[in-house]
Amino acid sequence: MKTFFTILIFILTVTISKAATFVTKNAVGGWSAATSWSITAGTDSDGIPDNDDDVTILGGHVINLTITSRCKSLTLNPTSKINGNTKALAIFNGDLINNGTLAGNFSLYMQGAGKHFTTSTPYTCGGTLWIQKTCTISSGTVINKSGRIVLQNANTKVYNFGKVTTYNSGAAITDGNVGMEQSTNRWINEPGSSLKVNANCSVPTNGFDCAVATNTVEFAGKCTDIASGLYYDLLVSSLATKNLTLRLSVLNNLKFSAGAANITNTNGKSIAVGGNVTFDAVVNFNTTDTLVLRGSSGTQTIAGTAYTKIDNLNINNTGTGVLFNTRQAVTNDLIMTNGNLNSGSNKLFLESTASTTARIAPITATASISFSGTMVIQKFLPADAGSDYPYFAHDISSPVQNTVINDWDNELFISGIGNYDGVGGPAGVDGDVYNGYQSFTHYDEPTNSYVALTGSSTPLNVGTGYTLLLLDVIDGATLDGSFSNKVMDSRGLPNYGDINVPVTVQSFGWNIVGNPYASAITLTTGVTSTGILPTYIYFTEFGNYTYEDIDYPIAPHQGFLLEMQGASDEIVTFTEDCKLSDHTSAFRRTKAKYDIQLNISSNVSAYHHEAHINFNDMANVNYDAKLDAKYLQHPSGVAPAIYMIDEEKNVTLLKNMVSDAPDQLAIPLGIFTPKTGVYYIDAKVLNMGGYNFAWIENKVTGATYDINSVLPVQGTEKGTNKDYILHLVKSKQNNNSISKTLLDNDLIVFSTENTINLKSSYTDHTITEVLVYDMTGKLMLTETNMSVVAGVISKIDVTNLSAGIYVVKVTDDQGRTTSSKLIK
Repeated sequence: MKTFFTILIFILTVTISKAATFVTKNAVGGWSAATSWSITAGTDSDGIPDNDDDVTILGGHVINLTITSRCKSLTLNPTSKINGNTKALAIFNGDLINNGTLAGNFSLYMQGAGKHFTTSTPYTCGGTLWIQKTCTISSGTVINKSGRIVLQNANTKVYNFGKVTTYNSGAAITDGNVGMEQSTNRWINEPGSSLKVNANCSVPTNGFDCAVATNTVEFAGKCTDIASGLYYDLLVSSLATKNLTLRLSVLNNLKFSAGAANITNTNGKSIAVGGNVTFDAVVNFNTTDTLVLRGSSGTQTIAGTAYTKIDNLNINNTGTGVLFNTRQAVTNDLIMTNGNLNSGSNKLFLESTASTTARIAPITATASISFSGTMVIQKFLPADAGSDYPYFAHDISSPVQNTVINDWDNELFISGIGNYDGVGGPAGVDGDVYNGYQSFTHYDEPTNSYVALTGSSTPLNVGTGYTLLLLDVIDGATLDGSFSNKVMDSRGLPNYGDINVPVTVQSFGWNIVGNPYASAITLTTGVTSTGILPTYIYFTEFGNYTYEDIDYPIAPHQGFLLEMQGASDEIVTFTEDCKLSDHTSAFRRTKAKYDIQLNISSNVSAYHHEAHINFNDMANVNYDAKLDAKYLQHPSGVAPAIYMIDEEKNVTLLKNMVSDAPDQLAIPLGIFTPKTGVYYIDAKVLNMGGYNFAWIENKVTGATYDINSVLPVQGTEKGTNKDYILHLVKSKQNNNSISKTLLDNDLIVFSTENTINLKSSYTDHTITEVLVYDMTGKLMLTETNMSVVAGVISKIDVTNLSAGIYVVKVTDDQGRTTSSKLIK
């Protein structure tokens, strides 16, 4: 019985000692000294506050932490103070109410679940604030401290009603952050609250739940990460470069303040914003980043003092739209999902550089989107230099509505459209380029001529192609010209949806149309006509026309010639389905594919011209609308031409698909010569199908010319010569001057920019001599004793030769001679 009573007294004593209420009794004292305290309720064995004791620091009193200290709850009265002295203080299971001062650097632990951190004076001390159970930061509380705030145990949450700021006081990137050590930790900003951190925050996925209205979060100082979470208002003001590790969602406003560093998103994570975006700092988005503007009410505005290049911009606004108040750019894709995009007055740019050009991606719901304001759609134009100014002509179209020639004249020299606009050209003013030549023209199908356009207010019609001479300087004596890199732009409402372009089918069947969209397109899908679909397109190149199959991409701002096969005028309809995911800046002009190429050139003209033969089992020697391409004389009138003639259908061909089934083919040729002088026809043979022998015959004189030799033709001023026929046969004819082109002498001589190339497909050759003559007959280069191995190209460097036209004569050890032409 005595033992039981003793134990009971101990339990009661312990129980009573854990329910004490402490208040300070001295002006200055240490927490660990019993003389610092008075007990106003309960009892305590040692007279020093611990886990179960409520503590009050009276006004005017100062308590110094000398060891790790504990209490159940803590209240600081006005004018009271606790000096931390780099120690630790734990609030075990109660509230912290601070109306005095918490000073110095020390670790503060909030250990009780559902308790409050309340302070009427700012909490400014350094050290770490450890929150080990769910805690509420009360309204009106200001935490403005260096060091960290750490949510430690599982399921710990902070409900923040106050204003919280953590500063970085040292070199560690995490000093000054909010850290969460468990995947179930959450920081929850309540209405009217704020959180500002100056260091990286280590948080789990969506660790910040700050989506409630009227709260704000700011990443500042040394932050290099934007923490995962859902935000209402987000401010980025850090000088450090940011990385997004997960998708960023901001329900209301997102602002990058002046001095903030770049946003770098290497993981392709999007930023979705429901309110306004302010760029007071330059933000660099990477190629896989997307900014999504997804407001649901009112108008979202894009503002700020900094020019930002947004890689991908998605407009998905179900309110009254998106308005750009300051200049910004899209560098990859503008994606229109929903709503109105108001570009303001030239505030939104689709950028074009030497390497990439932004586009408007296919719009799947055209009825749900619209454009207003003036968008600026750029087109990079590369530098060029060379002889004869017409080389610099490009076919161009506009991707916007309701614009005029003066739109392009702001960046380029265009002759004859009005008063001098400050952009100098060959004449220094907006006059003729040279001897009355106009730099801006449009092809007229009924007359097969280029018509000069004048007047600065002349409209640029949607879906129409124009030929524009890109020229800065011209030498009046040599006609050599040059053009420096430039970026032109088209300004207005971008074309979208179905675009109907009228075309005529009269005398020639060709129309110069234009890509109507701010995107690369193809003609194989999403393009229809009321008659027959277009078959081939041509791109203008160095006075020549190069055909392409209709599946070849057409760049934005690209004009092209379209052949229509109908019997009457038609409508060509472009749709969003024809757009391609292609951002190449270069105009689409490539060399056409061929088996046999016939080329004509002369020293009296800077132009050359080509006609091509291709072998196809489904073809015949006559014109086939589905396979062949008609010849179209260059409207400049100063380019020579060679073409093939279908005498039965009275059609001239630039490209002729033929079958090699017949034993022989005779293909009549036509030759146009713009000036009096000697012209040279030479051939490049890559494949002769089933034919072994080839030659060109003058049907008037009976003279024959091996296809491997250069054929001189005397031309007259604007003359057309139809005296020549190309023969392809399988067996040898009674003509000793014709070699067995592929079997007896399969040597092919062709040139590239600075190289003469010798190639044999079947047999090896020993070359005794290679001679290069200029057009006056002067010997310019000699090479001797060369070997050509079948399947291997042997090269001769001609870098040192000046620009011009040369004849290359190759002789082998059998005395056989092959000639070719070199154009530099």
